This record gives sequence, structure tokens and C-alpha cells, in this order.
Amino acid sequence: MNHVKRYFLYGLMLSSFSLLAMENNFSQRDVDIYVKDVRDMIDISFLNFNEDAICGFPHLKSLIGFCLSLYKSRFLTPEQAIRNINSIKAYIMQNVPNELRKCVFKEIVNYHWYAYYLIQTLVNKRIEELEKVKGSTIDALYNPVYAHEDVADDDVKEMVYSKAMAKFFVDAGIHNPLDRVPMGLIENMHSVVLYGHTDEICPPSLCMSSDGKYLLSADCNAHEIVWDMEKGISVNSEKTKYDSIKWTSGYWQDSKSYCVIDKTDTYYAVSASLRYPHSSPYVYRIKEINKFPSNMQKNGPAIMLFKRPEDVSYLCQKAFENNKNNTQELLALRESKSINSIEGFPQDNLTKLITEQINQ
Repeated sequence: MNHVKRYFLYGLMLSSFSLLAMENNFSQRDVDIYVKDVRDMIDISFLNFNEDAICGFPHLKSLIGFCLSLYKSRFLTPEQAIRNINSIKAYIMQNVPNELRKCVFKEIVNYHWYAYYLIQTLVNKRIEELEKVKGSTIDALYNPVYAHEDVADDDVKEMVYSKAMAKFFVDAGIHNPLDRVPMGLIENMHSVVLYGHTDEICPPSLCMSSDGKYLLSADCNAHEIVWDMEKGISVNSEKTKYDSIKWTSGYWQDSKSYCVIDKTDTYYAVSASLRYPHSSPYVYRIKEINKFPSNMQKNGPAIMLFKRPEDVSYLCQKAFENNKNNTQELLALRESKSINSIEGFPQDNLTKLITEQINQ
């Protein structure tokens, strides 16, 4: 099955290259010619390997190329990887159109192990920088601005950036289905406690609007409240204004636990009344790993609303965690463009956390 998926992806990539070629007035044959020449030059110049070495065993070329590529690139520094990438790009004739050069280089990275590992060396370095993000570096890491003095060099930077960001956030787990996002990523900053009910909340009353904007809840006395999920506040104590909205119900996770997730898999809500803990085993699990906000009232019904971390909000949270005791970095984070681009209540939560930390 994996082989089928791999060949399907290869087919998609080839199709995309063909479309790019048509749009830029050069053929896929032009791309293939350059790619073959460059791949042969990589084999000779960097791997000391040519087809004469496998005379009579052509089927071994791919395996030998993979092993040599891994061995030759394994201990390269990022600086050496950049030099070798520039050498490979120089193999592509300088007088060809820039879009053709870009297309050829992308195919080389996708189909030659050595070029792939060189890029991975730079991707790994970028991921290390993301792991160590701080307030003074977050804008440059999340939204880099290239000088465009060397367009060819920018192509490599953009490729490394996109691959590093994709791997970093996927590995963090924030792109998982919402109910499988690691709890540590949605505590405090990405969660808000909704108060307003004075009587026990009826779990099956929780539902969300089909557009993913509002949450509806009702207590056991049929008192309904509509909540703005982006802001994390109640918008109207009566539902009549919102009767035209199509509401989506939640589901029972088990025989006792009820939750609701919006259709875009962005918001997750669960009744979190500490007066009635037996109504929600899920809340008990949160409680056991100390994920309840420390300021949550202990004597009243409430709703826990979680929002999926955005890429930028997760990176800002990481910058905060990395520099909790560095006032200058916290100030830089609070003034950064990245934090101002966070949508909804997580921005307010993080700003509050930063201010509290600075004032300690």
C-alpha cells in the first residue's frame, strides 16, 4: 500500500512540474534533460560514482546512490551543505530561464538522495532555531524577509523554510485531530473558562454554530447562553437573536463524557463544573494532570473552551516558555508582529501571561 501511495505522489509531482513547464513556455523534456545531466554530475563530483562501477548491475544504481548519499552527507555542517548546494545549482546552465532552473532544482532535490540530504541538513538547523525561538527572533523565524539580492539563493531559503515549518508543526502535534492535540499545547493560552450559568450545565445542551463562531449552552433550568468562541465571551443571555443559526450537536465520548467540536475542527468545548465532577471523566483527566487554569472558580459550573493552536500562536507560546525569566525577551515578544497576528482569545491570554511574568 505504501508503494502505491509513493508512486501516486511521484505522479502528482511530475504532473505539477509538467503544468509549470507549460505555463512558462518550456517542456517537461527540457526539465528532464537538465535533471539527468545534473544528477550524473552529482554522482561523479560528490559521490565518486558512475555507471561503469555497476557494469552489469544497473538495478543496484539506486541502492548504491542512496547509501553513498547518506554516508557522504551525514557529517556535513550547514555551511558545507550550502556550499555543495551552490555547486549543484551551478551545474544548471546560467543562461536558462530562472523558472526552469527553479523547476530543475526542485526535481533534483525530490529525486536525488544527496541533494535531498543537503537540504535536510539545512532544514534540521532551521528546526533547531525554531525550538530555541525567543521574543527577539520570532518575527524573523516565522515570517522571514529575504533581500532578493540573489534570487537563486532565495529559492533555497524558501524551500528550507517551508520544509522546516511543516515538519516542526506536524511534529508538535498541533495539526492532529483536535481531540488528539497534546494537552500541554492548549492549556492556559489556548483555553478559556466560560462562566455565566448558576445552575448545573446540561452536557447535551452544548452545541456549536455551523459557521464555527458561536457556542450554545443551557443549564438544567433551561437557561441558555450564547458564547462568541473567538473572543471567549457571552454575547447574549437569550438565544432568540440566534434562532436562524444552524446548530451542530456534540457527542458522547463514552457513557458519561459529552463534548462538542466545531465542523472546522478548531474549537472543542466540554462542561467543566467542579461541583459535578462525575458528569465528565474527561474533566477528571484534565484535573489529574493539573491542566485546569489555576484561577478557575471551585464552586460554580463552567465550560472549558479550547482552541486549536495556530502555527504562530504555538511558536509564540514556545518563545514565552523558553524565556520566562528574561524580561527583555518577554518585552520583545509582547511587541512582536507575530503575537499581534494571533486570532482570538489566545492573544489576550498570552499577553496577560507575559505581563504577569514581567511583574513578578
